[in-house]
Order: sequence, then structure tokens, then C-alpha cells
Amino acid sequence: MRKSGRARILGSIVASCLLLGGALVGAAAASAAPANTVVATITVGANPSALAVTPNGRFVYVVAGSDSLSVIDTATNQEPTPIAGFSSPNGIAITPDGQYAYVSNFGILGYGHTVSVIRISDNSILRTIDLGAGNTG
Repeated sequence: MRKSGRARILGSIVASCLLLGGALVGAAAASAAPANTVVATITVGANPSALAVTPNGRFVYVVAGSDSLSVIDTATNQEPTPIAGFSSPNGIAITPDGQYAYVSNFGILGYGHTVSVIRISDNSILRTIDLGAGNTG
């Protein structure tokens, strides 16, 4: 089966969570698979640490800041509006049906470990689940 151009690009998405001289670089880059040519660089939050791609390949969610989540539209290589309302997010997973994303939050100074549930269709935070003290997402 032949992949479309967008699928080839998505297959090679690289999050610039690259350790360069001890500092994380805040950008995500899309590259074309055959020649590994960078076709776009999208600036995200200051500290990208994780990413997840929706099953249909339309959006890339990047955990990249102390209180927000970047959402990249792969059709335009743009970040419309970050989603705010998190507490030191540090991980993300998207359900196989692409309806929800789960974001783990470290909390302030490691207190307040939670998981936020996001509805992908409108990028709203539906609820935040408290994991209790001492748990890490």
C-alpha cells in the first residue's frame, strides 16, 4: 500500500525534545520521509517533553510547557491555539479511537499529581483526575 504525502510526513515527525548542550529546544519539526528534508519547523512551548499523534494523523499534541499543551494541525503545520489549564504536564496518550487524550500532570513541586482528560473534537478539558500524593503520571 502506498502512503500519501501527509502519511509519509507524519511517519517521520520529529519532536525537538533534543538535548543540545543540556537544554531542551522548544520546537517540533515535520520531515519528509524519503529524503528526510525538514518541511516545517513549528515553535511550541519552552520545554517539550512528549508528543502524541491522533490516529487519523490530523493533529500532533505536544506537551511543551508548565501549564499548556501545543496542538499542531498537520494539514497546515500551524499551531492554532495552545490548550491551557495544566499543572506541569509531562506525558500524553491518545485513545485508539482518537476521541480523547490523557495528559499526566506532575503538579507544582511534585505535589498534585493528576491526569487531565481532553476531548479531541473541541480540545476542551473534560475533567482532571487526582492520583493522590506520591503518584507520578
